[in-house]
Amino acid sequence: MPKRWLEAYRGSMEDEERLALNTDIAMVEAMIQETLDRFDSGETGRVWALLRGAMRDYDAALAAGDADAMVAAIGMLGEVIRRGDTEAGARAELLHLIERRRKLVESERKRLVQQQEMIHREVAAGMMAQLVQVVKDSVDDDDAIRAIAAKFAAITGA
Repeated sequence: MPKRWLEAYRGSMEDEERLALNTDIAMVEAMIQETLDRFDSGETGRVWALLRGAMRDYDAALAAGDADAMVAAIGMLGEVIRRGDTEAGARAELLHLIERRRKLVESERKRLVQQQEMIHREVAAGMMAQLVQVVKDSVDDDDAIRAIAAKFAAITGA
């Protein structure tokens, strides 16, 4: 492992919440909001209005036989189309970000469910100690207690 990664690696290994995806989800949500803000500016309606205007200018220049005006109108159409293409790219980016957020949220949900289903080592050891005590309190035969204790040890690896 390169030395430049070592500090980040150690920090990650010490981070008990390194599998949590909350910060990733928040980052994707911020990116979604930023992308949505571009649409809130009203660019969609403005692009269509500009296209209609440029087409009207072209039609008028064509009817008048004005080649310079036709070239200018075609140039404006190209500019507006490129702007609309940028907006279409933003929409594709938005859909990608929403899907990315969905996957992150699903992964985080699964992680939290698994975390709740796990029994921590200390809890398991405490439960085992209680089971051993129940056996000791309930069984009078020392040989049976030793046999049960050996089976518990085999189960727990102790």
